[in-house]
Amino acid sequence: TQFLSSGSVGGGQWIVPITLSCGSYDNRMSFLFDKQHKVVSSSELLRLTSGNPNVFGKCVSEHEKRSSWLKVNIEQTGFYRVKYDDELSSRLRIAIEAKCLTATDRF
Repeated sequence: TQFLSSGSVGGGQWIVPITLSCGSYDNRMSFLFDKQHKVVSSSELLRLTSGNPNVFGKCVSEHEKRSSWLKVNIEQTGFYRVKYDDELSSRLRIAIEAKCLTATDRF
């Protein structure tokens, strides 16, 4: 939804640039959300780092599969909120506690 400076709600549709990281800031993906609604499953995204041993040119251990994290809106560059499911929230919490994320992304 667009909220205009006049206080009214606009009927336009936003194209939102998305940048996310999977397990490391070296593993980034960028794309555009250009539909009114879009759902991306956590298993689809986590497969980028944990489901394919050849992704990003390195093997992934079983421990890395369990502790892989996903961060959307890296460095809070977009003006939007992200709702993580329970699994992703748990993995992100572990990464925050281990200080795997920058100070901005830990906030």
